[in-house]
Amino acid sequence: MESIESIESIESNKSIKSIKSIPPASTPGRPSGGTYAEIAAHAALVLVEVACSLLGRQLEALGRAFEKEGGFTERLFKMRRRRRGF
Repeated sequence: MESIESIESIESNKSIKSIKSIPPASTPGRPSGGTYAEIAAHAALVLVEVACSLLGRQLEALGRAFEKEGGFTERLFKMRRRRRGF
């Protein structure tokens, strides 16, 4: 079991080393390019943007469902009426 874990950790370390060895991007405004910290910060910002986008879509869907089906109390009332046979 230890050999599998050590292989996984070696593979993980290889991927981390390959990320750290990414050459700096050269841009017209910045001849030196980005560092590992800048790349990591940019990746974090991208993930935050994706999360915000997904949350926005979820809120829109919940709003449409609320308009169509009503809120919790309304749905509970409908279920109770059906169960009682009204």
